[in-house]
Amino acid sequence: MLAKPGTMFVYQPDIPVPLAVDFPFPAWATRPSEKGIWAGVDDGPAPPSDPFAAIPGANDDPPPF
Repeated sequence: MLAKPGTMFVYQPDIPVPLAVDFPFPAWATRPSEKGIWAGVDDGPAPPSDPFAAIPGANDDPPPF
């Protein structure tokens, strides 16, 4: 039996036959031939000024120290 890329055969002791499990391809390149052309610089999202501002009641309970 030939398996396509992304297929893994799993053996479970309670099941008498091996199971074929398909895994999706990753979103990133795994080989140099799969890489794309870099379009620029991506710094990601800007960090929030106060990461705890979105938590309700964050100002109601000050720390005990």
